[in-house]
Amino acid sequence: MSIDEIMEHIAQYDCEHAVVTGGEPMLSHEVETLTQRLHAAGKVITIETAGTILQDVYADLMSISPKLSNSTPVKDPDWAHRHDARRDQPTVIHELMKKYPYQFKFVVDQRKDMIEIEAYLDRYPEIDRAHVYLMPQGTTAEMLAERMQWLQEASKQIGCQVTRRMHIELWGNVRGK
Repeated sequence: MSIDEIMEHIAQYDCEHAVVTGGEPMLSHEVETLTQRLHAAGKVITIETAGTILQDVYADLMSISPKLSNSTPVKDPDWAHRHDARRDQPTVIHELMKKYPYQFKFVVDQRKDMIEIEAYLDRYPEIDRAHVYLMPQGTTAEMLAERMQWLQEASKQIGCQVTRRMHIELWGNVRGK
């Protein structure tokens, strides 16, 4: 879709907020123009990013979701190497935090992920932990419920929030709902 088509599509809905997401939106050379157009249309804009690429975008909230080692692709060693080499960009993280209101969101698959999250947060003491959300990984409501039981306590121990994956809880792991 072109930006004009996106804006026409959005105009059909009575909504104040727009979330720019999907893969990594900061990879698109058109994300700057899109966010400027959304802003001009009066939208409150959240950008969901891994925090690895800087762009001159408009955002009311930068939702930064750093990739943990649990996100490394295991089937392709070449891609895994590239992924691991690029998933942690401290300069980008510092710039995003300086330039935008932010939140951090970590996808938690196993209890051992908490060690990596704590180490990450220790590297960035300026991150306000009240703006850090832990979200369970899972593709079924049952998986999410099981992880949520221990994740709620683990988040309290490090001073973070928990967020649910309600779209999976409500509709399952499907697209287009």
